[in-house]
Amino acid sequence: MNRIVVIGSCNMDIVVLADKRPAAGKTIFIVGFDGTADADKAVKDGTLAATIAQQPDQMGKIAIDTAQKVIKGEAVEAKIPVDLKVVTK
Repeated sequence: MNRIVVIGSCNMDIVVLADKRPAAGKTIFIVGFDGTADADKAVKDGTLAATIAQQPDQMGKIAIDTAQKVIKGEAVEAKIPVDLKVVTK
């Protein structure tokens, strides 16, 4: 039986609305996700507390390794996590 394996990703932004603003004097920390160059700059500038960076090189290697296992008929995990990197000042 011939198989076609599609390896990809789904990106989705989530926006959360608050019913009220934090009280005066509260410290707010904003953490982003994706570790883009703009996010890295914002962390260095202090306008973003941190960003969570994906590691596409690892994602690519794991995807290729997994695809090779599937092609060989080997069992693979249903979910394969990839480590993320926390970028802080």
